[in-house]
Amino acid sequence: MFSKTLSIKSILVSSLFIGGSISSANATVYSNTLDTPTFFNNPEINSFGQEFTTAGGTLTDWSFYVTSGLMGNIKFVISSWDGTKAVGPALYSSTTFYGGGGAQTLSFSGINLQLSAGSYVSYLTGVGVPDRTGGVFLGASYSDGGLPGSFRLYGPGDTDWRSSSLSNFNLQYTAVINPVPEPENLAMLFAGLGLIGIAVRGKK
Repeated sequence: MFSKTLSIKSILVSSLFIGGSISSANATVYSNTLDTPTFFNNPEINSFGQEFTTAGGTLTDWSFYVTSGLMGNIKFVISSWDGTKAVGPALYSSTTFYGGGGAQTLSFSGINLQLSAGSYVSYLTGVGVPDRTGGVFLGASYSDGGLPGSFRLYGPGDTDWRSSSLSNFNLQYTAVINPVPEPENLAMLFAGLGLIGIAVRGKK
């Protein structure tokens, strides 16, 4: 009885491992490099971030890069994007993040946000945040890092989010997205689940 139970457990563990391996092996890291720091003032009334387009998948991690400033609190938010502005309720909103000043990486992990194919905006804001930061210098890049998009800014009086007057201007970022599994990977996973079913029936 013990060996039968152990065998089934082993198959279950193996199947879970295969599923996890498929997911992690396919994870794509999108990242650009620092070309210039850019200054953002008054985060208590402004939001600034990166609009991006994806083919879909699970967004697990996102990072922005501070070159200086950020002495105080700020929040990280992800929203849907209709081409000119953030729409609908926030898809993800971090807890308040405290920046102690100086160069630092603002890393948000364990997001696990399911994204359909389309456009989104990831941004930092001090709106409604207590003890919010003052001005901050963020890294900026002339590369989109593999996710088509651009820098965006929203402030008082704006109807639509503004873009930079510079062409190909983006915030420096790193994003990790697990894409929708390919059919052959799903077939492998289902085959493993099928083996579990056969093993369970065989042990009865």
